[in-house]
Amino acid sequence: DEFGSAYTMLRQIGQGGTARIYEARRRSDGARVAIKKISIARSGVNAANAVREAAALRALSSCRNVVMLHEVIALPKHAALVLELCKGGELFDAIAATGLKGLPAPAAAVISAQIIGALSHCHRLGFVHGDVKPENILFHRAWDATAPDAAATAARIDVRLIDFELATTLTRDDARRGSRGGTPGYMSPAK
Repeated sequence: DEFGSAYTMLRQIGQGGTARIYEARRRSDGARVAIKKISIARSGVNAANAVREAAALRALSSCRNVVMLHEVIALPKHAALVLELCKGGELFDAIAATGLKGLPAPAAAVISAQIIGALSHCHRLGFVHGDVKPENILFHRAWDATAPDAAATAARIDVRLIDFELATTLTRDDARRGSRGGTPGYMSPAK
């Protein structure tokens, strides 16, 4: 076990272009966490992205709607970010589950306010996320967008902005130039 005595890996819960995400249990107290294991063995770019993501998450830790970073573990071929575990799934899946009906208005309002708050916090501290999309917004706990009482339960929604791998610090020059990162299908036409 490459995490030694600190964590027990339970199951893989996600995968991206450069990382795999696992649910794990911290052995010291039994707390459940997410571990983002980033392959850095063959790519200096991945290593730089891991450092950038960890730095952004450390700086943004005071925002409730940004996923919390617990620690960074350096391994010979990987960097591992130990993160708050969000059990409710992606915003993308919640939207897709509703089909053409869409999210209930009260839920959409709560989600939007929380995302805007997280992005505002990022920008106040000089960070640009770089890849905001429904797949990078997780529900902290389960919420069923298709349930008959979905609108009534909207006040319980609690989302987290994740995946700061493309985050950059914002300077005046950056603001004038614009960012080049992101997922093509979600980028503005100007990019």
